[in-house]
Amino acid sequence: DGPIVRVLGIGDVHCKPGRTHEPVMLAGRHAAATKPDRVIAIGDWASLDSCSFHPAKGSAKDSERPAFHEELAALEDSLGAFSSECPEDIPLDITLGNHEHRAWRMANADPRVAGDFPLRLEQAFARYRWKTHEYGKWLYRHGVGFVHVPLNAMGREYGGKNSENTIGNDATHSVVWGHDHRYRHKTV
Repeated sequence: DGPIVRVLGIGDVHCKPGRTHEPVMLAGRHAAATKPDRVIAIGDWASLDSCSFHPAKGSAKDSERPAFHEELAALEDSLGAFSSECPEDIPLDITLGNHEHRAWRMANADPRVAGDFPLRLEQAFARYRWKTHEYGKWLYRHGVGFVHVPLNAMGREYGGKNSENTIGNDATHSVVWGHDHRYRHKTV
């Protein structure tokens, strides 16, 4: 019943060193052409494989990971590519995803080495006008909840083959999320 609000949603960019920034440049051009009321990125703009706990220490996969400073530079390049095309008067929000949350997990696991990783990540987003929102926390805009991935009552990510049914059944509002890289538009 209220005014029409247009939001450009960007999900799961997963920028990393060596990956092209063309998709985010195109998203910035789209924002310039369509003039949405705001842009909301729903997490995992950065991949942060340097902070992943998945590869075993000393394994071949572990040795192939980029360094954090290389990933931060790739993030800055990606954010710069988007900003070079997106008008400055459009508000920008990002709900941090599980890949950005890796910086917090790494900082907790090894604070002497990685204690400033979360701050450096948030500063990179801030340099390009992005307002960050904590991983797993809802960003409400005009009655819609945006989040990278909804968390259940146990604080864990909803998952499974038909997670959208459980999320929809548990929700008290419209929901936009990313995380599993699947497009779904569903009423539950």
